[in-house]
Amino acid sequence: MRLIIIAIIFIIAFVIGVGLGISISLSMNPQTSSIGNIGIFFSGIGVLFSGLNFWSIISKEIKLEFGKITIDNNKSYFIRVQQKDGKVKGKAINAESRLTLENTKYEYAPSVWANGRKKVVNIGEHEDLFLFQLQNNTTTIILPSAYEEKGFEPNTYNYDDVSEINLKIQIFFDNGSEPKTYIKSIKEIVNSVSL
Repeated sequence: MRLIIIAIIFIIAFVIGVGLGISISLSMNPQTSSIGNIGIFFSGIGVLFSGLNFWSIISKEIKLEFGKITIDNNKSYFIRVQQKDGKVKGKAINAESRLTLENTKYEYAPSVWANGRKKVVNIGEHEDLFLFQLQNNTTTIILPSAYEEKGFEPNTYNYDDVSEINLKIQIFFDNGSEPKTYIKSIKEIVNSVSL
């Protein structure tokens, strides 16, 4: 969002500067044409420096993406959240998630990260996000609702009732671009890994 605002300000400033410079330069009064040429020159310099600054911001921006699904010995499922293309540019600060099981009361619930079952983490290369746990020989599924700092409240469902329903995963953090929302059915997620 911040980059879009910078880009809009950049474009507006460029158009106004060049427009003023050209209008003054083309005026009928020869005494003001040199002022217009100076305006065009400084607009060009401003555009050059603004463009370089904008490029610097974009090249340092942290971008996250979803990786592979994994499962542990307790039948807990995780999704890897990693820096895009393996290019670590620092840490994604205050990363947290929201899970939504479509058409149920389980909406926008914060999950916890595998690292200490925390609600919020800083992501360097990657972190694994807890999605759900299967219990009772895969008849019950537990989805988390993170506590403020650490740990979570379990939300229990019958697996057969929700296996065809989409789970939406969203990631938010302070200093970069969030990945596109991940959407797959519970069954697809379970079937994407083997024990």
